[in-house]
Amino acid sequence: MLTSEHTAKEIEQKAKKVMGMLKRGVKFMPTQPNVIAILEKLKQSK
Repeated sequence: MLTSEHTAKEIEQKAKKVMGMLKRGVKFMPTQPNVIAILEKLKQSK
């Protein structure tokens, strides 16, 4: 649990930025799984 609201908001903003990059197909590591395919499978299972 984070005690600082500012720190929590900063982490959330960075996480949203990274998720956006992953959805656009940016790969951070060569062994990274296919994020787009995983998201599609999760959407289908709902």
